[in-house]
Amino acid sequence: MDYWRILGIEPTDDIDAIQKAYREKLKITNPEDDPQGFMRLREALEKAVNEAKYQQQEIEEYYEEDDASE
Repeated sequence: MDYWRILGIEPTDDIDAIQKAYREKLKITNPEDDPQGFMRLREALEKAVNEAKYQQQEIEEYYEEDDASE
């Protein structure tokens, strides 16, 4: 599943942008009318946020290592 495509955005580590895209898609994906679509959208949100958090953590660790070596 390409969760970025489902959310309609480019890959990013900006959690606010991910949540905004989710809210926009939620306006047209009603859980009662399209339960499968809603489940895909919800899963895409979770995976995208997890990916963003991982990327942010990697960046923080990189800078911590860089500061420690000085």
